[in-house]
Amino acid sequence: MLEEITLQMTVNIVAGGLTGTLSQENNFIKAKARYSFSIGLQNSLVSTNFIDLKFDSSWILYADECSVITGITIAAGQTLSCKNRTDSTHTYLRISNFESASVASQLVFNTYVGSPDAVGTYPVEVSTGNSNGIMDKFTVNAVLNATYGTLDMLSINAITGNSKVPVGKTGPLEMTFFLNYLLPQTNVLTEGKFELKIFPRIPLPDSATNGVLKCFFFNDIPAQSITWDDTNATYTYVEIKTPLTNEFQFSEIPITITT
Repeated sequence: MLEEITLQMTVNIVAGGLTGTLSQENNFIKAKARYSFSIGLQNSLVSTNFIDLKFDSSWILYADECSVITGITIAAGQTLSCKNRTDSTHTYLRISNFESASVASQLVFNTYVGSPDAVGTYPVEVSTGNSNGIMDKFTVNAVLNATYGTLDMLSINAITGNSKVPVGKTGPLEMTFFLNYLLPQTNVLTEGKFELKIFPRIPLPDSATNGVLKCFFFNDIPAQSITWDDTNATYTYVEIKTPLTNEFQFSEIPITITT
């Protein structure tokens, strides 16, 4: 060795940027509500990683009340771990005990929160990390207004047919769904779909006479795709994929299939 030098310096490693959204089922104050997070990962996750949610300390985050919609792989026989903790300024929820989550898929999960009693816009920090610290993070806002409510809902029928077509005649097939969980939009990262079995079998309308089969949400939002399979002798199978830019949760979801 000819020469040697020792340098003392500070290296700041900045967390990478996640992308994502928060979907609130309502904007109630003083309520227990289900919030859905959609995250585009900057770095894939493995079993030693975790996801942290950080809210203002006026919020309640419930332990073991979160669930995966898509994008997270959990090992057979295992369940997702959701543990809460609180300090003087914030309340946290750590999600762990999963096998993996890839940057190739959007990560979507639900968790229950208890909202504070003050109207306002609250920043929520979402981060991924490991035992060495935070890897990536982003901040999204939760908005509360001066409304009150409850999670309890009354559903009379899970599905309702809105139109009646006489025997031997043609007409649109109209249905209304009442969802209990968030159904994501269909794009390159996520997929949401309805699968129907219609008894008895309904043959595919003749496109030469009736035109091409189409499907709409809320009358004018086209579905990403519709598959009509009448090859089974006893029923017709229909698969409807959610629109490119719209996700759905609760409310009434009217769907029309027509030509």
